[in-house]
Amino acid sequence: FDLNILLKKIMKFLNIKNNNFSYNFMKFVMKYISEKKNFQNFKAKNSVLIVGTNMNINNRLVSAIFLQEKSNKVISINHANYPFYIYKEPIREIEYSFCTDYISFGNYNFSKKLKKGVFNLPKFHFISSPQIENIYKSKKIDKINLFKNPKYLYVSNQFNKNHRYGPFRDMDDKIYYNFQKKLLSTFNNIDIKNHPKNFINYFKAKPLLRKKNFDQILHLYDVYIFDYFSTAFSTAVATNKPIIYFDIGLRNLEKDALDLIKKRVYYFKINLDKPFGDQIKKSLLILKKNNYTKKNLFTQKYSLNNKNKNINKLIDKIIWKKNL
Repeated sequence: FDLNILLKKIMKFLNIKNNNFSYNFMKFVMKYISEKKNFQNFKAKNSVLIVGTNMNINNRLVSAIFLQEKSNKVISINHANYPFYIYKEPIREIEYSFCTDYISFGNYNFSKKLKKGVFNLPKFHFISSPQIENIYKSKKIDKINLFKNPKYLYVSNQFNKNHRYGPFRDMDDKIYYNFQKKLLSTFNNIDIKNHPKNFINYFKAKPLLRKKNFDQILHLYDVYIFDYFSTAFSTAVATNKPIIYFDIGLRNLEKDALDLIKKRVYYFKINLDKPFGDQIKKSLLILKKNNYTKKNLFTQKYSLNNKNKNINKLIDKIIWKKNL
């Protein structure tokens, strides 16, 4: 079967108008497969393959070969501490591809809200995030006391140079640099934790913040500042610490998830066409006048599960179809 013909059909289905797509895709895939020749000998029957996130192309390649045998089953496990469902983006279709079963987090079964796209949807199973179990205490959130000079931690997104990861994922480095510069100069007593996968770090972080993951240093700060939904953000949401969230247009979130986030954080929409400094200063003035109470309804819905807490037991149920 000619892969070029298949790619043209996919381009038509996805309304891709770039004439170089097929050529670029073929060059990339052939190079990748040639480096992973052992994949081609990966054959099994009546077997189960367990993989992590399908954002990893290695996992997708192995799973695609494994699923060519109809008697096989692939179980994919969510790598974050919240479900990819919340992203109303193409990334969601990739994450839920090439598997028969998918283990996600939370109590909310979102499967009926997903529409079938290019790939068949797997059967979804839900479990509690062990990381969030260790952090979460209650729905109640501490108020910000701006007059006591709280200690802020700004957890930033990546600087990517010319690398792109898909729509809603990043922005031009120059624009993002200008935003970060204004933010860091507006807040007093603030530290920055740079993204661990930054292609370049424009702002110097403390040595401790470079070495430690977010969940290892979150207790050192009074207020967290985010501009991007991530695993670190979901972790921060599970604490009782206040969060300031500047929405700079990254990530396209499902409305039901975004509504709960707005109830949890102090949310400010940033206009990229207007001066950043003025907008950030205005947000601080609003916080001083209206330091209203926040509550966390996100974590119990999207990260915790009252029924399933042991992933080994859940996998055993999936494999042997025990009471599913």
